[in-house]
Amino acid sequence: MVPHTADLALAVTGENLEEVLRAAAVGLWSVCWDVRQVRAELTWEITAEGRDVETLLVNFLNELIFQHETGRVVWRELERLTVEEAPGGGLMVRAAVKGEPLGPRHRLRREVKAATLHGLRVTRRGGRLSAQVVFDL
Repeated sequence: MVPHTADLALAVTGENLEEVLRAAAVGLWSVCWDVRQVRAELTWEITAEGRDVETLLVNFLNELIFQHETGRVVWRELERLTVEEAPGGGLMVRAAVKGEPLGPRHRLRREVKAATLHGLRVTRRGGRLSAQVVFDL
């Protein structure tokens, strides 16, 4: 076995699930690039589903990673984010994210391959929701 650091954990809190999802998205972006260098020129609609809060969080972050990689885009902010019941059961998040196409002035800090279920925790304490998600680098 060879020791390595191929993971990064992110901890976020919020008053509700929407705030936690928003904080996790912005946290992911901050790990990957300098959001201050991104212009909020265009809007992308992002949706994800999960059978519960935990899988919704991971699936939402993975959809953001997928759209970044395949669409070569970087984001700065969430214009809108809502959580509702999914048509087939479970939960669905709908978000409008603002950013621009990836260009030469965007310095990528770190490549994140995926949000994982490993070490995933979502807890409620004292009226606040806390989540920890581990990213595979």
